[in-house]
Amino acid sequence: VVAFSGRILGSGPGKTLGASADAKYVNSPETEVFHKSRILFGFHNAKDSMRRMDSAVLVEGQLDLILSHQVGVTNAVASSGTAFTAEHLALIKRFTHNIILAFDADDAGLAAAHKGVLLALSQDMSVRIAKLPRGMDPADMALKDPESWKSAIANAQPVIDFYLELLPELYKDKTTLRAKVSEVIAPFIAELKSSLDQGHYVGRVATLLNIKEEPVWDEVKKKQVMSGIERTAEKLIASVAPLSRRSRIARTIESLLLWQEGAQEPLLADVPKYRTLFSELREGAELQQGPPKNHDELIFEAEARFHGNENIEKENEQLLKNFKEEIIRDRFTEKMERLKKAEE
Repeated sequence: VVAFSGRILGSGPGKTLGASADAKYVNSPETEVFHKSRILFGFHNAKDSMRRMDSAVLVEGQLDLILSHQVGVTNAVASSGTAFTAEHLALIKRFTHNIILAFDADDAGLAAAHKGVLLALSQDMSVRIAKLPRGMDPADMALKDPESWKSAIANAQPVIDFYLELLPELYKDKTTLRAKVSEVIAPFIAELKSSLDQGHYVGRVATLLNIKEEPVWDEVKKKQVMSGIERTAEKLIASVAPLSRRSRIARTIESLLLWQEGAQEPLLADVPKYRTLFSELREGAELQQGPPKNHDELIFEAEARFHGNENIEKENEQLLKNFKEEIIRDRFTEKMERLKKAEE
């Protein structure tokens, strides 16, 4: 166990700790062992089936995963509501190179799957799409009609074939259809490793749009250039150093103070005093900027970590002490480096 996840039930203020109004799930805060971008829910249950069936069914939510396994779709894994990442792919590729994606056939569903499909195709994986009835997710299908869910998986289409059928259904206007083909299908063709496969789909796109193949090839080549640039940018982003211990401690203190400042009955004896002390410590300490977090997320992190803790006063004081020590340690290291250079 590396984290917990809750499915929100009911509505109204205070329905769950730190949840925003439109949240569907609330997860434990990210830690050194829990990163949503690196973990697939149910993976340990599904990996033997993935190897045996030579495919992985990717669903979005935890309930989609649980109900799928209950009706016999045991090679399903869930991305826990986050975007599909290269780290997820690396896990799956240990057992199979074939992925079946399940999502709503609407604009939101198209957008959610798009980057994951591009990632998989760029790594020479086979991607198929299971088409779901509009407004239903895998959990609905598994609950109401398990056979229809199994049938959707069995009849999943190769991703480009799927979109070549779906886009003309969604976009009747020819101008809009051309734009969507350029936006959605051309990047997929660009990622195919086989020139024969590329030629096949370029021909099908040209037939669909009733144009010659040359402009389709031009569009595919442009997407190949763009995908190369984007992958270079992603590598640069991935190479950024993780947050330092000092920055992690500062974020924990900030989340605790935000939570206590908004509480009707604070658990800390003197919140303004701690805020002043923390501000004085931060002054002049140049902290790394972590991923942007809004106040709700920070407050939830504090609630999840400190809720019911009877020693919160002592823990806060210890955090402040640790923060001060880290600042001193960093300054000492900096001075030693300057001294070394001066000696040289």
